[in-house]
Amino acid sequence: MHIFDKLFRDNNGELVYFQSPNLPLIVYLLSIIAGLILEGYIKTIIVTLGDGALFVFGWLELFYGVNVFRKLLGFIVLFILLASPAGQ
Repeated sequence: MHIFDKLFRDNNGELVYFQSPNLPLIVYLLSIIAGLILEGYIKTIIVTLGDGALFVFGWLELFYGVNVFRKLLGFIVLFILLASPAGQ
């Protein structure tokens, strides 16, 4: 078995390296757009909700990802979120 197969194929042997965005990722992307438009407390709340959605995305990928690549993606997202200073 090649490393490519190990990384990008699921348990059924299907090639899975891209999926359409799921709800937490969509919420995060919308919060980025809203953060560019809004100001003040509303912006802080929206961006914080977006960060929470990104955390959920990372968690779901890490523990429920269909292949090693998706699990690694979840780990990287969580690591970056948890390693970054708060409020940035």
